[in-house]
Amino acid sequence: TGEQLRLESTDSGGAYGPIMGLYRNSATPGGGDGLGQINFYGEDSAGNTTTYAGVQAIAADVSNGTEDGRLILTTIVAGSNRSRIDMLTGGTVFNQDSQDMDFVVESNSNTHALFVDAGNDRVKINTTAGTAGNLVVVSNSSANAIQMLARPANDYAFLNFYNNAGTSQF
Repeated sequence: TGEQLRLESTDSGGAYGPIMGLYRNSATPGGGDGLGQINFYGEDSAGNTTTYAGVQAIAADVSNGTEDGRLILTTIVAGSNRSRIDMLTGGTVFNQDSQDMDFVVESNSNTHALFVDAGNDRVKINTTAGTAGNLVVVSNSSANAIQMLARPANDYAFLNFYNNAGTSQF
């Protein structure tokens, strides 16, 4: 379909434009107040209106001089609304709702430069391999790799180095 809504700015120069503002003008602002929400709707296969994604802004702290904001990005996963990114005062949380959703950062030539394997509670670098213990594998191929494994419950850890032929050196 064609464009349904357009905000257009004809100003010249380097300033932002157009600018859309959502303004909650409250006589009694309070921490935790919702400032605005954008929902993305569509129909499911049965014709029901479904919210597939959303953005929510919250005034976390409204104290003059120490104001804090919060922004939450959500999507529907298996029929339920889930937080995907939650930008809080103290940091940014991915997968706040603790779903089995992996987090992947790709590099120019690696699809898993950083890989948080949610289902196995693992963090991996440049690999998707390994499921035992609290595993971190750092490698750029099967050779020249460093592998670190810690199993606190079994009270041991090991560090393994591989040479450029892929042979263990430790």
